[in-house]
Amino acid sequence: MLWYRMLRDVLIIIIVIIIILVIGYFMFAKPVYEEYERLGYKSGETAIIDPMTGNIIPKNEIETYNNDRVELITDYGEIVHLGEIKLILEEMKNSIGGSGQIKDKNTLKEKCDILFTKYLSVEYEIKDNQLIIDGAWCSGDIDLESKVNNIVRKHLEEQNNR
Repeated sequence: MLWYRMLRDVLIIIIVIIIILVIGYFMFAKPVYEEYERLGYKSGETAIIDPMTGNIIPKNEIETYNNDRVELITDYGEIVHLGEIKLILEEMKNSIGGSGQIKDKNTLKEKCDILFTKYLSVEYEIKDNQLIIDGAWCSGDIDLESKVNNIVRKHLEEQNNR
């Protein structure tokens, strides 16, 4: 009789787990799959995400996608397009190089003043020939791009109340 009760308890636990998984699927996973399908992605495909905005790029727009006209509103109320930020970022990447050692300090400082101070309201400093953004050392041009993308994405999320 004891094994019968244990078996019954195990079956009840398994049924409860299955019910929780089914409810979880319909509450969380299904809406995500439906959104992916609406954007043209099939089950199992990896969606392409815009690194600057965090938005999923519709599959039929991947080749022509352009976020240059997306507007970012600065803390001072000025509207800046992401295309402007990208141009400044490219000039900064050319000034810093892949190793993180600054090649052109004057250009980098000028661009940092515009991008970080004026547009994004982020503190930066140039110390010992290294760029430090919001207290974090920048290890090179790829790291710089990643940090700027994250800051812009966070700023856009706050702006759009996401």
